[in-house]
Amino acid sequence: MNIHDFESYLPTILVNRGYNYFLEDRVTLSQLDCTQCTAEVEGTETYEVTIDMDEKGNILNTNCDCPYDYDNECKHIAATLFAIASEAPTNKKSAASLDELLQEKSKKQLQELLFDVAAQYPVVKKYLKMKLTPSIDALENAKDLIDYHIEEATKKGFVKWNQVGKALSGVYQVSDQATAAFDDEKYQFAIQLNIICIKAVVDLESYCDDSSGEVGGAVDDAIRNIYYAIKDGVEVWSTSEKQQVYKQIVKIAMHENLEGWSSWRANLLRTLVPLCEDMSIHQQFDTLLAEQLQSNEDWNTRYYHQEIRAIQLQLLEVNDDPKIIQQFLQQNLHDNQIREKVVNMALAEYNYQYALELCEEGMRIDQDKRGLVHQWKRYAFMAYEGLNQLEKMREIAYQLVLASDDDFYEKLKSLYASDEWLILRERLLDELEHKSPRLYVNNIVAEGLTERLLGYCQAHPAYITTYYAELIPTYQTEVEQIFYAFIEEKAVHSSNRSHYREFCRDLRIMQRAGYHESVNRLIKSLQARYPRRTAMLDEFSKI
Repeated sequence: MNIHDFESYLPTILVNRGYNYFLEDRVTLSQLDCTQCTAEVEGTETYEVTIDMDEKGNILNTNCDCPYDYDNECKHIAATLFAIASEAPTNKKSAASLDELLQEKSKKQLQELLFDVAAQYPVVKKYLKMKLTPSIDALENAKDLIDYHIEEATKKGFVKWNQVGKALSGVYQVSDQATAAFDDEKYQFAIQLNIICIKAVVDLESYCDDSSGEVGGAVDDAIRNIYYAIKDGVEVWSTSEKQQVYKQIVKIAMHENLEGWSSWRANLLRTLVPLCEDMSIHQQFDTLLAEQLQSNEDWNTRYYHQEIRAIQLQLLEVNDDPKIIQQFLQQNLHDNQIREKVVNMALAEYNYQYALELCEEGMRIDQDKRGLVHQWKRYAFMAYEGLNQLEKMREIAYQLVLASDDDFYEKLKSLYASDEWLILRERLLDELEHKSPRLYVNNIVAEGLTERLLGYCQAHPAYITTYYAELIPTYQTEVEQIFYAFIEEKAVHSSNRSHYREFCRDLRIMQRAGYHESVNRLIKSLQARYPRRTAMLDEFSKI
């Protein structure tokens, strides 16, 4: 990796973010010579970056004291590299753009170039065939293009996480073709291309590492594109064309490959709603949806059934018959999403007592589902608020705070006079410390309770790197002691360079806090104690 080509070696997301930091003038080069650069980069905090190079600009080592640790790369390092590159001399001449080069060629030369490239690169040949052939053949060519890229990325029957983008290259090209068809109002062709993408990607999901979510995202995009194609297509399609599209979508939605992918199946079915202005399709779709609810509802099917009922409600709302809608809602109150909708309707109509009854019933039904009980309590608070029942509001708000609901700490505080709150606060914070440490720390910081914060940092020293600034004005000596003991203990249990970098970041934070002498004393102590840990000593040299 060289200072003139580093962009091609770093992850795109880091390059983009680093370049933005460089453009925003966040990088200050404090030392720059032919072999080493030291810089300060303004991020969440000010981070120190060091870059080691040789005389030819080859990058030998990079280091940043930020918390991000992915293969020793981060946006602060990328930003610094851009800053160095902007200062470094280059002998590169500006090359003509591809557009300029092609403009110089004759039609015959361009044809020869295309034939030559297609002969050398099979993937280009497949892409050109997909783009240039009639619709029927184009569908087969699109499938071939997708399969080609997936096969190229598959090793020993599996696609690794870092090969997923390569595997999906064909899908993205076909998706672009579908978008072009949509723009040309070739809605059915666009739908067929997206169906091809879905089939291939759902199959790919079974033998790839989709840690990034890119494969799932490709399916979601294709389903979304199908919806828009149907939404616009219904305006121009004949009855037979609508029936044809309906059958195509039902076929892919109900395919066995989508067993277990209830979200994708439901979303595909949802794309059919615009077609239901045709009463024949409406009746077919009603029957199909009812069939989906025939299986017994358990934890595995509950989400799918909820989505199907949501589609049924969507169809009813299109017809806009209030009585039928109300009847459907009342019949399906066992569905928590339907119940939530009815609660919101009751609150909007100022029917607070009915909303409260629905919430209380929901808490009884869902008593073993903590998330839903929490949701019903939030709505119950709104109902009590509408009914002006202060004590009930206080009771519910207190429970919600103890359940780690950030929104209700200030709401609870607003329900008490200042002197009453001070008394309640101590009891609440004592409980929060054990039940919700995150909310406890956030609120003692917000309330300025430095004595409690100090005690918490003494019990949990790792927090000192985050909250030292709040404590130093009152507890400078205690903060220094916590820092020293915490980093020393961390160093004792470190055994590799990644660990050494981690506690060296803490040392830099301790430096920023103003404890330079203590940092130097601790480094000397560790150097004397572990003289053979060369990687540790090397990391010390960068501080």
